[in-house]
Amino acid sequence: MTLKIFAIKNKKNIYGYFFVDLENDDCYIELNEGLDNYPVFFDIFINKKKYIIESYWTRKWIEERVIPAERQNINDILKENGFKYYNEILMIIASKAHSSMDDNYLKEIKYEEVSDCVKERRKHLIKDFIYLKENNKVIVFFENNESKMIELKTKNNKPFINSFGSELISTSYEYYSYDYIYKNGDETPILYDDLLTYIKENILSTNDIKKEYDYSRQYVNKLKQEKRIYELHNNLFIYNNIKTYKNKWKKGGFFATLIYYFSIFLIILSFNSFKSYFPWWSTKSIFKSSSSYLGIIWTWKCMIVWPAASPQLFKILTPLALNVLTIALANSLAVAITFK
Repeated sequence: MTLKIFAIKNKKNIYGYFFVDLENDDCYIELNEGLDNYPVFFDIFINKKKYIIESYWTRKWIEERVIPAERQNINDILKENGFKYYNEILMIIASKAHSSMDDNYLKEIKYEEVSDCVKERRKHLIKDFIYLKENNKVIVFFENNESKMIELKTKNNKPFINSFGSELISTSYEYYSYDYIYKNGDETPILYDDLLTYIKENILSTNDIKKEYDYSRQYVNKLKQEKRIYELHNNLFIYNNIKTYKNKWKKGGFFATLIYYFSIFLIILSFNSFKSYFPWWSTKSIFKSSSSYLGIIWTWKCMIVWPAASPQLFKILTPLALNVLTIALANSLAVAITFK
């Protein structure tokens, strides 16, 4: 921001300060307090105890004191002042706001020369805000780390901050100066620094989730599609919501791993037994029935005892079939536990 400050004055008084941002073509006025009289244009605001003149009304003040764009010889005037196009802010700076209506004019100054009352007031410039669309309210954060909440006059009009932080402007062009918000807004316990800390520690991107929790992008998308995690905006998620699924994933992963390695153990045993007693193309069962059906116990030829649901099952269960069945069950259980 290219900031310029001009005192609005005459020989006796400094009425206020004209703040200009040439880069963003923006401006506004801060008035001093406690003067006996003010120019007529400013009296309207002083009577309402308003010492901030928003950008809209500041431009109206400028229009009263500069040559209008419709002037017949405007191109010659622009050329004479070295301007390529008409701009009322540049015009009032060039003319120093001289007018036949009064003896007031502009004088460029440094910020150190601004009055103490204006400096103190500007500690409440707007730093940021949160728009609460559902109840049409705005939480405003000031430069001094305080916050206030106000309700906007019209609904569904998300505001924006001007380049100085001196006002909120809604999309329907309602103007709320920082001083008005600070004096009339409701206090809130929310501090801007605390908000930034919360965002930094609790808002994660998809890449952050992948690094911290070792989730795949496909798994994150699955949770998002199933609405099991809440996406704030463009792959940004709340930490606590992700953390809930982190614990479930860890628990499921542990049991899935246990089942997986147990199935591998069974496969190795069946493979070794199969290799010892039968050729690869054999389909004969390696199980034999015990004489008692009370315990429903079947004995493997490698002397391993195995419980079965039915005596008839293992008469036809070959080592190859056992391998397939074990892997299928292990994978099914692993998936079921993991994504529960």
